[in-house]
Amino acid sequence: MYFSPRDCPRTLFWPLPSTTAEDRERHWGEREARIVACAEWAWRDRIASARLFRYALSAGTFEDLDDAGMHVSRATVRPLAVDPMGDLFAAHEAAGIELRLMPTQLPLRRMWATTLHASGIRLRHAAGWVGARRARRRPGSGRSATRARRGGPRGVRDGARRALGGAVCATLRTRP
Repeated sequence: MYFSPRDCPRTLFWPLPSTTAEDRERHWGEREARIVACAEWAWRDRIASARLFRYALSAGTFEDLDDAGMHVSRATVRPLAVDPMGDLFAAHEAAGIELRLMPTQLPLRRMWATTLHASGIRLRHAAGWVGARRARRRPGSGRSATRARRGGPRGVRDGARRALGGAVCATLRTRP
């Protein structure tokens, strides 16, 4: 989800256990990826040249937001390690994320009306998105309940807090 420059608009979607067979067939098909991430062609060079860093954090103070695997710590957390991500296109592939580049994300508005999980990040920066209406969501669909969180641990405040299993949590943040 966070293998892109901070302001890069992107839409992500994936099937849930509650995804209907009809939606799975129509919008997911036979792909082997865990997640589909869509960004605009206008961001290709910025994705290619971005320098992002993975912050390894102790999972001890993090709590599950019960939303798409996201976790947050309300205490100050110091990184155990800070490592460069390198090639972000390769990082997507290694994580099982199918990255699609498209002229505009406007056709993806319909994803919020499916039973797949759909997340939009920084869509205010997407071409033509301002004033775009989202499709009406069906009851029981996979919409993310993520709310913009303010605050959080100092030192990783600008990053996304996401647990990656047992004892490690990773946050990505661009460095100037």
